[in-house]
Amino acid sequence: MMESAQDIPFPVRYTTRISTDTSLNSSAVYKVLKDGSDKFDVTLYRTFIDENGEERKFSFGTDADYVAEFHELTALKDTSYKGMYYSVSKLPGELIDKLQQIGVQVTSTELPWYIIGSQMWANGILAVVTWSMVLTFLVSYFASLNLYRKHWLVGRMLGGVKKTLAKSVASDLFIMAVVSIVLWGVYVLFNQVALSSLSSYALLATLGLNLVILMSFVVLINVVFFIIIKHDNLAKALKKTDSNMKQNLVWMAGILASLAALTLLMNQTVLNQKNLQQQLDSLKPWQKLRAYKAVNVTLPSIEDSNNGEIDARADTKVARRFMDHFKDDEYIFSQDSTAKVPNMVSQEQAQFMTSQLKREGIDSDVSKRIRYMNLNALKLSGHRNLAGKVANKKPATVFLPEKFKDHKKSVLNAIYLEYYQNSGIKKSDFEVHIVKNNEKTFLFDYRGAELYVYDHSRLQTDTNRILVVINMAYAFNSLGKDATYSNVLNGLFKQPGLKKVAVDSSINGQVEDITSPYLSIQM
Repeated sequence: MMESAQDIPFPVRYTTRISTDTSLNSSAVYKVLKDGSDKFDVTLYRTFIDENGEERKFSFGTDADYVAEFHELTALKDTSYKGMYYSVSKLPGELIDKLQQIGVQVTSTELPWYIIGSQMWANGILAVVTWSMVLTFLVSYFASLNLYRKHWLVGRMLGGVKKTLAKSVASDLFIMAVVSIVLWGVYVLFNQVALSSLSSYALLATLGLNLVILMSFVVLINVVFFIIIKHDNLAKALKKTDSNMKQNLVWMAGILASLAALTLLMNQTVLNQKNLQQQLDSLKPWQKLRAYKAVNVTLPSIEDSNNGEIDARADTKVARRFMDHFKDDEYIFSQDSTAKVPNMVSQEQAQFMTSQLKREGIDSDVSKRIRYMNLNALKLSGHRNLAGKVANKKPATVFLPEKFKDHKKSVLNAIYLEYYQNSGIKKSDFEVHIVKNNEKTFLFDYRGAELYVYDHSRLQTDTNRILVVINMAYAFNSLGKDATYSNVLNGLFKQPGLKKVAVDSSINGQVEDITSPYLSIQM
C-alpha cells in the first residue's frame, strides 16, 4: 500500500495513457489538456522529474485536495507530454476527440484498486510470505484451541459445544473486523492520504479480502477441532494417556505445509533478487543519457509546384545549420539499417522488397542486424575498446561479428546504398574489422523504448550486432546527405550546442520542443 501511495499519490480512480507515434509539440498537447480540464471541470494529475532529478506533482484544472505542487504550464518546460495521467473520473469524450485530432493516442482505464489485495495472495514473493504467515497463524490458532481441549471435552459432556464454538468464532470475527478498521484509519491518518485515493481504496479492499479469507480458515479450523472433540475420549484425555490420531494428522499437515512454504519462500527470494539485479544492470546504460536532450526540429519541406515532389534542399539547409553548432562528441546518432524488410508488411510486399534488395546485393536477414552509429554513440554503447580502431579517414568503419564474415559483401552493399550511393566513394574504401561473436551492444533507442512502463523494450541490450560507425564528415557531404541529416536530427544532443542553437535566429524558430529522455526513463 505504501508503494501504491508513492506511485499514485493522487485522489483518483482512472488512469489515462497519452502517447503518439509522431513528433508533436509538448506545449500544444499541454494546452489542450489545460483548456479541456478547465472547460469540463476535470482535474488531471501527473508526475514529472525536475532538473534536480526530483519527482514533482502537477495538476491540470482545480486541485481541490491541494495534492499537486505545480499548476502552471511553465513548470512542465523540457518535459515530454507522453506518460500517465490520473483523474477521479474518465476523461470526457470531447476532450479525447480533441487530443486525437492533433495526433495523440489516448487510452483511459479504471485503476483496478479492488484487485490489488489479491496480488498478495497470488503473485511473487509477497504471496509466499503471506501464505507462510497464514500457516503460522493457523497452526498457532489450532494450538490455542488445543490448550483448552479438556475444557471443550467437559463441555461436550454437558452439551452446548456447538453454540460455544459459534460464539467464539463470532468473537474472533468481531475482533478482526475492528482491527482491520483501526489499521485502515491509522494508515490514512499517518500517511495523510485522501479517503478517495487509490491506496486508501486498495487498502480497504485488501483488508476486506484478508478478513474473508482468514475467517474462512478460522471457521475451517473450528470445524476440524469440533470433529476431533466429538470423537475424543474424555477419560483418556483426563488421564493424559490418549494418542489422538486426528490431532496428530493436523499437526503433521501444519508442519509439512510450513516446510513447503519455507522452501518456496527461499526459491522465490533468490529468483526475485536475480530479476531485480538484471533490471538494475540493464538500466545503468540509460544514465549516460543524462546530459542529452531530444529535439523536435520542424523542417520546411518546400513543395515544388512543377512536379509535386518534396524539395529537400531547404530541409538540408536548416539541418546543416543546426548540426554546425554541435561537436562530434555532443550528439548521439544510433539507428538500425533501413535496407531490410519491415515486419508489418504483407507477404507480397515482403517478397517484392526482398527481390529488390537482392538486386542490390543485400541479404535482408543480414542487414537487419546492422546498427549505424557515430563515434560518440559507439563509445557510449559499451564498445569503448573498439573506438580506437575507427578509421578517421575512412567513410565508414565496420565491426563484423565472425558469424557474419561470409556476408561482408552484403553489409558493404547496404552501407553504400544508404549513405554513399553515386558519391564517388567506393565500397573498398570502407574499413572492416572482424570481431568475436556474442558481444553486447546498448542501442540507445529512446524512441523505440517504452519509457513509462518497464518492459523488455527498455533493456535494449542486443548481441551480435553489425556495428557501422559512419564518418559524419563524409556522410554530410555525400549525395545522400539529405537523408543523413534527417536521420541525425532524430538523435540526442548536449546542452552546449543547444545553447548556440537557441541564440541562432536563423534556425531557433524551427526548434519546437526540447525534452529530456533520461528524466522520463528515470521516472
